[in-house]
This record gives sequence, structure tokens and C-alpha cells, in this order.
Amino acid sequence: MRLASVVARTLTRVRRRKIEKAHAEEALYRASQWQLVWWKFRKHKLARLAMVVLAIFYCVGIFCEFLSPYDPLRRYVDHIQAPPMAIRFYDKAGGFQRPFVSGTTRERDKITARLKYTPDPTKKYPIRVFVHGDPYKLWAVPL
Repeated sequence: MRLASVVARTLTRVRRRKIEKAHAEEALYRASQWQLVWWKFRKHKLARLAMVVLAIFYCVGIFCEFLSPYDPLRRYVDHIQAPPMAIRFYDKAGGFQRPFVSGTTRERDKITARLKYTPDPTKKYPIRVFVHGDPYKLWAVPL
């Protein structure tokens, strides 16, 4: 009696799995192209990470006027040939600090007559976020 009930339950489970598998295959055949793409996309972890990165890029592109403090057409003629500045977090005199850039001094090389920029560790310019910059128009609406 007990063996018969165990066999019956096992057969019921096997039948249930076969029916569930048949329903899953049937749903796969009835699915639209977008549903198939979405199911495959949800399983792919790298694709989801790439979607988040792409969304961040698009948000930066949409709000670029807000995120950039300076007008892209504005030029600083005194520093037009200056090399990029390195962002620093550590100073020998002060130790670890908030992010800053060192100032530069401009001088002309006596041999080649080229402008030469040398770092000036006495001048420190802190890097700030959400600073007041040039006036801008967000989506052609003056702010």
C-alpha cells in the first residue's frame, strides 16, 4: 500500500513536470519577438550593466548644460597651450586632502623661446562640485 502511494506521487510529479515543460515550450512559441529579446536580456548580467552605463551617458548628455560650469566657446587665452593639470589628493606638507590642482607658472624657455608651464606647489585650487559658472540655457530655456 505504501509503495503504491509513493509510486503514484512520483508519477504525478513527473507528469506535472512534463506538463509544466510543455506549457513553457508553448509559451516560448507564442511569445513575440520583443518578449524573446526581453527574456534573453534579463538573463545577461553584462548587458544589464551596459544598459545602466548607457543610461548614465544619456543623462549626462541631456543635462550637459547643467553639469558643465563653463561655456564651451569660452577660451582662456593665457593658458591656451598649457598641458592638462593632474588632480591631486595628497600634499607633502598637508598630507591627505580634498581633491585639488596645483597652480602653474608660465615662463618662456630662453633657448627655444617656447612657453613652459611649471607646477607651483604654493598655489592650490580645490575642486568643487555644483559651482556657479557661466549663465546657460537648459534645453533653450534661460535659467
